[in-house]
Amino acid sequence: MIIKYSNLSDERKIFLNKELADILYLCRKNKVFVPEEDIVVIALSNDVDIPEKVREKIVINQPEKEREPENFDLLCESEINSQTSQIIKHNNQIWVIGNGEIGAIYGFYQMIKNITGIRWYGISPFDIAFAKVSNNLELLHKPLVAFRGFEFSPSIDSHHFNESFLKWMVRNGWNLLDINAIKWENYPGKERFINLCRTYGIKLAIGCHAVDFFVPEQLFDQCPEFFGLREGKRVITEIVGSPDIKKRWKSHIQPCFTNPRLREFLVNSIVNFINLHPEMSIFSLWPHDGINNWCQCDNCRKQSPYEMLYTLAIEISEKLGRFFPIELLCYSNMFNLPKNHLPFSNNTYTLFCPYLRHYHHNLFEEGFEKSCLTLGIHYPEPDPINPSDDREYGILLKQWLEFLKDIGSRFGVFSYYQLVFHDQTEKSDRSRYLYHPEPGLVEDEIKKFINSGMKVFYDCSPPYPGFWPDARFYAYLSSLFWEKTLSVDKIINEYYRAIAGERAEVLKNILKTISSYLDKDVEIPRDTIETAKSIFNCLPDTIARRYILWLEYVIVGKQSWIALKKGNMQEMINKEKQIIEFFENNRFDLDDFINVDYMIRYSRSVIEFYSNES
Repeated sequence: MIIKYSNLSDERKIFLNKELADILYLCRKNKVFVPEEDIVVIALSNDVDIPEKVREKIVINQPEKEREPENFDLLCESEINSQTSQIIKHNNQIWVIGNGEIGAIYGFYQMIKNITGIRWYGISPFDIAFAKVSNNLELLHKPLVAFRGFEFSPSIDSHHFNESFLKWMVRNGWNLLDINAIKWENYPGKERFINLCRTYGIKLAIGCHAVDFFVPEQLFDQCPEFFGLREGKRVITEIVGSPDIKKRWKSHIQPCFTNPRLREFLVNSIVNFINLHPEMSIFSLWPHDGINNWCQCDNCRKQSPYEMLYTLAIEISEKLGRFFPIELLCYSNMFNLPKNHLPFSNNTYTLFCPYLRHYHHNLFEEGFEKSCLTLGIHYPEPDPINPSDDREYGILLKQWLEFLKDIGSRFGVFSYYQLVFHDQTEKSDRSRYLYHPEPGLVEDEIKKFINSGMKVFYDCSPPYPGFWPDARFYAYLSSLFWEKTLSVDKIINEYYRAIAGERAEVLKNILKTISSYLDKDVEIPRDTIETAKSIFNCLPDTIARRYILWLEYVIVGKQSWIALKKGNMQEMINKEKQIIEFFENNRFDLDDFINVDYMIRYSRSVIEFYSNES
């Protein structure tokens, strides 16, 4: 099997030929049959001669003459068209036909997955597996959502991981990265990173929580009025709190977004940044991270946080003088609906951020009364950051969908399904174990997001990589954004058969049993632990090692949690120190699957939180 002809760019032809050679090597190594058929990979957007018999079968909408989109809806439509592909068999050849070049690449991967069963479940060679071959070769491959990606900022300390992550993305149909502007400016590997993103069709949204990049702290002495007012004085940072958390903390204070001179300065800074960064496809206009850290001057208190950022986005668009998509957030204090009338604009999209969930409920589930809402209703007074119930977000989303429709900002979702976070309300420590939430909940919510008009989806689930104890979550997640894919249950069954063979069912069952204890204030029973170890030890060595180490971590993690719930702080701290030592000692075995440093920071943050209570 070879790629007999392609009209893609030279870089993409080289890339696909290398991919095919590597795949065929793995097939031979794993004794996987590959048919003797040549491949043609083409983009209809480029000049190409197509046999009449092939052309007659083409059903994808052939691209019109390329023109620059004039608003975000047209951009999304253009993206979906260019990413769409069709596979046709003709005269012992497999034609992979994309509307655009990236569509042809996605079609190539879909074709090769169907023919060989190969799957890239993670970034490590150990996460390459072979599932059952599909007989459904002639198909249409089309995304349901134009932009699908991650909040992810590359760093020089993890250069190899950065490149592996990008390749994993294109192999699994992801196409967007949200990158912090400060980290991007300081990343020395930008040129190669940009070239790889272009080859793989990955778009860059740059900005994020980087207010201090565009309004540097050095301006404070010269222009103190640019900075937020707290307790009657202008400050850069200040101690803040939240009614649902017993400890207060230092936070960056938002600038005085209603100050006309600050807005002019900020608009000019951002427009200059956009013009200097042609690699950027979207600007992420986010405030400082945090909650209850807004300027308290009279003008700022009269506007909702979202209103201040939305009107700033319009000013940026006007100054720029051309369409350029701007990404806004709806989270934390920004859940408060604006009370003032806002102008219509079709240049933005707004990311709804259902943060710090425990996944006891589907957020669309009935049964939570609007009168019980705690989030997004108190500003300018302090808001809580933690939801009292997952379904609070369902109430908020319904309100925001109506509001966004009125102002023209399109709907996106910033999800945290596998985020590891320290729950400072002490309701649960479930997130630290990664094996959550239930796949059926994720599937149902994402389907409803798509039916609600979602144009952009981000997974913000640090740590990256997060393929521990296994890659179940990412095995199915990307498929939810494409037409005519298998159900989540079938994909998960396929995944466990691919990694565990005949032991797939017993592996799934013991993981489900362990998972049932992760949200309880009890230790896992000894007989369950011994059963799990016996099952894990029957798996291939690398897979077995991952699960066994995870089980060891879970055991000590639950001991720490139970000590906390009993008020035995020293015992809890000792267990967290034991966990830190565990990760340090097993770094070599875990680095390909989990960000060890992130997990260590989690334990250190817990120790610090309870060592310095105030």
